[in-house]
Amino acid sequence: WVCDQWLGDLILYLLQSNFGWIAPALFFLSIFLVIFFVLIYDFCVKQSKSAYATIYVISASFLVATIHLIIRPVVFSFLFFTWLLIKLYSIEIEAKNNNQWIFKNSDILKIFLIFVLWSNTHPSFFLGLFLIVLFIISFCIEKVLKISEVPFKFIKKSTVVFVISVFGTLCNPNGYNLYFPILKLINSSYYTSLYREWGKPSYTNLRFIILVSFFVIIIINWVISKRENIFKSIFNIGTIFLAGYLMFKAYRMFPYVAILLAYPATMAIKNIFARCYVHFSNFIRG
Repeated sequence: WVCDQWLGDLILYLLQSNFGWIAPALFFLSIFLVIFFVLIYDFCVKQSKSAYATIYVISASFLVATIHLIIRPVVFSFLFFTWLLIKLYSIEIEAKNNNQWIFKNSDILKIFLIFVLWSNTHPSFFLGLFLIVLFIISFCIEKVLKISEVPFKFIKKSTVVFVISVFGTLCNPNGYNLYFPILKLINSSYYTSLYREWGKPSYTNLRFIILVSFFVIIIINWVISKRENIFKSIFNIGTIFLAGYLMFKAYRMFPYVAILLAYPATMAIKNIFARCYVHFSNFIRG
């Protein structure tokens, strides 16, 4: 066993010892609000151009995520995960819309620092590393299938970003020894059986139903969209499948699922309503 979230614990201690329990409670609530109603809202409303669709999805996502709104360092992980996901999406959108296939040095530095903080506050930095791997694999697939004009140089730079991120996770008091106890714990059925948060979700749970509804909306949008639009972003598809896996994994994964589905669900609702509006207008006009 190693202390794999010492920095998160230290922040909690300083808040509680100086201001009482109300301080960490308000602090983590503020992080949740920033995640959904600042970071994700700002990104989704810019991409969808639909405040109504964004507000609906963000509000429902926030409700789902509150299942793990607790005074624990894991809340930092939700913040880092959200920032990284939005950053990767933004880089992809910028690359495809403006043919700017670059990883800015400032972004690489930010990603490195995020993983330094992440590896010292909570062990779920593994999810962040997996996101970057998914990002790289997605563009490799697009390159092979000629879905996009991604240059090989960009894939190489993304791989460098992954290596730099791994080095960031090693900037902790335990170095590479941080990895082994974490992997041992998450693969221990005995350990996970001790905590209800690691239990399988109930299919009648309201939060589970909301997440399922997101998937249904996304699938409906895929069905009514042209085929080329479905495969416009392999990374987007990959994050949706990742969300599906995590949703059935455990209750504690619900916040990550809500974060992953917010953007595709918002875009799906916006597209579905836009199509319905066009068809309805045509119907009224005869």
